[in-house]
Amino acid sequence: MTFHVSQLAKLHHIGGMPNALYLDCLSGISGNMFLGALLDLGLSPDELKNELKKLPLNENWSLEIEKVTRAGIAATHLTFTVDEVDADDHHGHHGRHLSEILKMIQASGLDASIQKTASDIFTRLAEAEAKVHGTTIEKIHFHEVGAVDAILDIVGAAIGIHLMKIATLSCSQMKEGQGTIKCAHGTMPVPVPAVVELLKGVPLQQIDIESELITPTGAAIAATLSHSFGSLDQFEISRVGYGAGTRDHGAHPNVLRAYLGQEKNSTPLTSLPKESVFMMTTNVDHLNGEQVGFLIDRLLKAGALDVAAVPALMKKGRPAYQLQCICRVEDGDALSRLFFKESGSLGIRYQVIKRWALDRKMNSVTTPWGEVRIKSGLIDGEVIHFRPEYEDCLKIATEQNLPLHEVERAAVRCFAKD
Repeated sequence: MTFHVSQLAKLHHIGGMPNALYLDCLSGISGNMFLGALLDLGLSPDELKNELKKLPLNENWSLEIEKVTRAGIAATHLTFTVDEVDADDHHGHHGRHLSEILKMIQASGLDASIQKTASDIFTRLAEAEAKVHGTTIEKIHFHEVGAVDAILDIVGAAIGIHLMKIATLSCSQMKEGQGTIKCAHGTMPVPVPAVVELLKGVPLQQIDIESELITPTGAAIAATLSHSFGSLDQFEISRVGYGAGTRDHGAHPNVLRAYLGQEKNSTPLTSLPKESVFMMTTNVDHLNGEQVGFLIDRLLKAGALDVAAVPALMKKGRPAYQLQCICRVEDGDALSRLFFKESGSLGIRYQVIKRWALDRKMNSVTTPWGEVRIKSGLIDGEVIHFRPEYEDCLKIATEQNLPLHEVERAAVRCFAKD
């Protein structure tokens, strides 16, 4: 977790600066906690209700908002109350299919960006449910998730994002409870399988609370909209809001804290793609240089984006290496297993981090001795730097009995002429 890039980037900005939202998930996340936090930040309840009324729902519903405290923290709690449906109504008995929910959203007359965001969240959720139950998204029946209050939660989240002109969203590490819960499919372990599927590649910590803290709806919102999961970094806070969970966990505050502001490091290079990557680090003092080189080669061939070995000094004055491996989030599990196996380390530190990535382009130039590929890095279509491919230059240098640097310089000159 591919981590999915935030769908929010096309929304409006205020005063030329993007509105950013950071979610501090110290007690998990649910749909109503997310909406409660937005309301606490200043989202208009009347505007939210008026937009939600555009949904062509057969069921009657109402919205209740109240101020509560959780472990001494004042927060906003939101509840959707839905009238009982007739027992013969298949919606009340079996839930809705994804296609029906998507058609409802498309027929709502809501802003196109709201429809896109809500549809993306539901599709992501359907994909997770289908994977868990071994079926296709077309055959998935949404039970709890297809209930009216969950539809209102997800569409409401999309509405709130749009009305508050939020351009980017990021999350902290996720925290989940323990134990089991009862749902439409029977008794399930916490976290439930759909949540585990949605949060693949996301830092997850189970805490000592016998309760479900992350709902599938909340996980789908976070997984679909967030561009990164980790600590707060270079964030200028303008407002703070708290969305309350329904349960009171005593000394542990059952709230979702939301920071509204600007990501200060996101404005100078907004044209560059932003992505999340998985970084693993460990210290070893039992490998020699050849073994470290072998490990680096294995990780790179297995799909790592970058691997480095930094000299270090460990306890008792022993010389050592700090090994660093950066990979795609979805490759984190497989590469961490390889990292453990080849390094012999007993522990690996990891985190999901953000990075800017230049657009890349590959060209070929013709040197006096043959073709050499040139890899370029670009910003807004302008080449910032370029580099001849080592393997191509090495092949020519070996075959022609030439110094490697001579072949590289020739390739650079050819590229510069073009």
